[in-house]
Amino acid sequence: MTLTIGQIDPQVLHRFQKAVGIGKVYGPWTKTRTRTHKLPMTVYRYNANGGWAEVQAVVAMLWFKLSPVKRAQAAEALTRYYRIRHERAQEPVERPAVSHAACDHPRTRAARNHCRRDSLARLA
Repeated sequence: MTLTIGQIDPQVLHRFQKAVGIGKVYGPWTKTRTRTHKLPMTVYRYNANGGWAEVQAVVAMLWFKLSPVKRAQAAEALTRYYRIRHERAQEPVERPAVSHAACDHPRTRAARNHCRRDSLARLA
């Protein structure tokens, strides 16, 4: 999970980074892959290897400082992410049966990937 915050004023994000002690500040940019900004945009980004719980901990550290609007945004984002991850975990994963007995090539990683691609193509 990635915690991302965009701002026009980079000082705000540098203060935020200093307060939480993690993450990096990138930018400023006027263009991104998806749109062009009127003013230069700076982004704080933290890739949380611990996932939802780590991002929730950062939000909890700052909760008392957040405005009601930012609290609602943070709660909605965390709830949405948790719900999506929980729903995905409940879905059964169908994996095609791969038999190497029918293969006449050596059992290397490349050969296993070849067999997997062939079995997926047969299912399509």
